[in-house]
Amino acid sequence: GKEEGLDLAVCASSNEAAIKKVLHKATTLKYQFFPDKPATGAGAPAAAVAAISLNIPGIDKFDEHEHEILAELVKRYNVPQAVRFELLCRIRIAHDFATLAGRRRLVKQRLMAFNTLLQCSPTAEEYNGLYLAEPEFVTELVGLVQAEEAVEEEELRTLALRSLAAQLHDRSRNSSVIAAVTSGGQSGLLAMLLHKSIASILQQASVPLAPSGSGVLPADVAAVAVAPAAGSSWGAGGGSSGVAAAAAPPAGSVQYSVAFVDALLTLVAALVQSTSGCQALNDAGVISALLPLMRDLHPDHVGLVCTSLRILEAYMDLSQSASAMFRDLGGLTEMIKRCAYEVGVLPADAATAGTAGAAATGDSDVVMAPAEQQHQQQGTAEGIATPANKQLSHSRKSLLKFLLRNIALSSYAPTGNLTATRPQDEDAQLLYASLKAMYTRPEEFGGSLFSLAVSVMTDLIHHEPQSFRQLHEAGLPDAFLAAIKAGVLPSGDAIVSIPSALVALCLNTTGLRRVRETAVLHVLIDIFTSKKTMRVLTSDTPAILGSGLEELLRFVPVLRSDGVDVVLGVFKALCIMGEDGEEVAEASKPLPPENAAAQEAAITPAAADAAAAGGSCAEAQPAAEDAAQGAAVP
Repeated sequence: GKEEGLDLAVCASSNEAAIKKVLHKATTLKYQFFPDKPATGAGAPAAAVAAISLNIPGIDKFDEHEHEILAELVKRYNVPQAVRFELLCRIRIAHDFATLAGRRRLVKQRLMAFNTLLQCSPTAEEYNGLYLAEPEFVTELVGLVQAEEAVEEEELRTLALRSLAAQLHDRSRNSSVIAAVTSGGQSGLLAMLLHKSIASILQQASVPLAPSGSGVLPADVAAVAVAPAAGSSWGAGGGSSGVAAAAAPPAGSVQYSVAFVDALLTLVAALVQSTSGCQALNDAGVISALLPLMRDLHPDHVGLVCTSLRILEAYMDLSQSASAMFRDLGGLTEMIKRCAYEVGVLPADAATAGTAGAAATGDSDVVMAPAEQQHQQQGTAEGIATPANKQLSHSRKSLLKFLLRNIALSSYAPTGNLTATRPQDEDAQLLYASLKAMYTRPEEFGGSLFSLAVSVMTDLIHHEPQSFRQLHEAGLPDAFLAAIKAGVLPSGDAIVSIPSALVALCLNTTGLRRVRETAVLHVLIDIFTSKKTMRVLTSDTPAILGSGLEELLRFVPVLRSDGVDVVLGVFKALCIMGEDGEEVAEASKPLPPENAAAQEAAITPAAADAAAAGGSCAEAQPAAEDAAQGAAVP
């Protein structure tokens, strides 16, 4: 239908003026093929076979199904197996083209087939053959996306966006796709779609505000989304200091679904992978368009927020000016507030003065994340205690991971003015409270998030050593050391983050004193001897942990003696677990009188009996741990 001007948008449009002109031609089946050659005797020359041309008008008026029509043609004309699928496609087009629903179904099938082909990593020859036959395919896709009024079925425009995003992964098509979707700059297709669709999503996510000063949201509101108390300037539907709220779409405008916005963000995520794509996103104002999503607290929109955070991270990583623009627009403040909300430490009125300090001290009411609050309400209604180690959902963990990475990336951007990159005092206190909450509830957030939280604290100290006083006043070092002493999570990320964090804490005399007083290095014995943590000591984890420990002892000479004792304790425990006779006998000896009181808690009679019995590795493990702890006591 290209000769008659029938592109994808025209075929899916509700305006059938152009369709009626070519309807008779479009519903006529025209196909030419060569039938199978008849079988001949041995040595007989093959008979020439003439081509068969099918010309059947009015296929749309046939009552039979497409497959029934194909079966009849195969039976009558001896259609070869190799061309039957192509003939079926021609029959399907002629059969469904007469109705609007049929044409839209054909467009949908074509777009889905194209997306499937691109996901199968086609060869260069297949790519070239496709675009030689359809040289204006990208332009047709853009036209379909723009036809919002004529094509009411949003699923078709969503598939068109995903087709454009899939083509960006092919370098040969990258420039043509970028030129098609970003032409016009601020008034181009990408800029208008970003702002309009996100404004529509935020309008759908807005909910009635909680009663003023309540601090706890009603159950019916929490089940849908969580908004701050009345008068607050943060949350779904609220404004922001530094962040312009997304403009509400005009009445009667197109409403966008989550699937459409997700496809649009997928296209933006593909654009951010190249320099030309970043320039196009800069012209479209991607930061100002995505930042309002940080206030979207609807549980069904968590995936959209995660995708936008991934885009912002990649954009700031590739563009040096993006971090400064991000901070000027209040992006760091918004992400810190969203992070505090997700971990459950955001006060009800986050915009008033002094709320960050209240969050750090716990003097204000707390608005919890939806999943956490729902779980607590359920436990209260049933009269049971809420477990402290309830695991967050995977989507919430992913959201927190991207938030922490963006906070770390934008907090200390490469710039000559340190004060311009340092978080504001109120934001810093809120960030410290969030990190402390993740240290005190490590089982709830998991090893990866715990490691990221530790990395943020480590970067804060390394970039600005004078910030240790604020960290100490907020209780971060003590909370981290207490979490390590209570037991390291069985996660490789959490384990390898310990040495670098200890190096950062030991840069300050107070931090060094707290590290020595808590004897946190002795936790390494449990890491290497406990069945719970030994399972994660695979791949590069032991090497990374060893290099981190070596760096700690090299830069902090005061800890060398304790470190050597810990290493010796690890080897002793491993020897006992391996049923080494001398070490088992040494662990079974009675305690010296001068050290009995100090080691009474470390080596129990049960541990000595297990070591003396020389049992299996699993039976000797508790004795090995206790004996190693006693051997490492200075």
